[in-house]
Amino acid sequence: MGISVIRRGIEGALGAYEETSACGRFLAQEQLQGRAAPFVPEQAAGGQFSLARRQIAPRRELIGDGAAFGEDYPKTLGLGNPKNRAVEYDSLGDKYARFLVDEMLPEVGKKYNLTKDPAERVIGGASSGAICAFTVAWERPDQFRKVISLIGSFTDIRGGHVYPDLVKKSDKKPLRIYIQDGVNDNRNAKNPKRDWHLQNKAMVAVLEEKGYDMTYVFGEGAHSDDHGGALLPDILRWMWRDYNAKR
Repeated sequence: MGISVIRRGIEGALGAYEETSACGRFLAQEQLQGRAAPFVPEQAAGGQFSLARRQIAPRRELIGDGAAFGEDYPKTLGLGNPKNRAVEYDSLGDKYARFLVDEMLPEVGKKYNLTKDPAERVIGGASSGAICAFTVAWERPDQFRKVISLIGSFTDIRGGHVYPDLVKKSDKKPLRIYIQDGVNDNRNAKNPKRDWHLQNKAMVAVLEEKGYDMTYVFGEGAHSDDHGGALLPDILRWMWRDYNAKR
């Protein structure tokens, strides 16, 4: 099982992505097998909320060789680290999705054979990166149909608190969603729109009501990615649970 890393450059310029030696090696293996590579662009919400830094890298001995999980999920895992999260991540609408789909992925796709099957594309993040990931899939289910949300900021930073009502009023979309949060995540009794855990509970409730392919885990933690990091192997198994059947 390989880990590929896809990063935006510091200035966020078109096509400004870096590749680690591991990225080239593991993706090259996928290309030699003649397979389009599944991938996971991660919307990192800063150093402490980076799946690449906190969840993937420390567990490379578990995820990297595949011995612990066999073929439970694909061999190629892509991660990203975009900047300017305050505007790009927390805003609703399709602007960030258009950047990712129309600008970023075509540039990466010039070198690597990335799958175009939306069911084999996961998008995820933590905190503001989580709402960003959900927004991309919500706006473009033709491109992404799997979402990982850790301590998601579905709150009134830039209007994200409206998502429960928006999901309820909208037609069901073909999405698979994993939500993790803690009962002590940024509680705010004075302003429910800025209460992280309350908003995550509202998201879970409406997704269940609408019949989405969704599961969730609520721990005791605050606004920290420690719990999500510990759960990540199980999250990936659940996300890719039907991957073998598609091969």
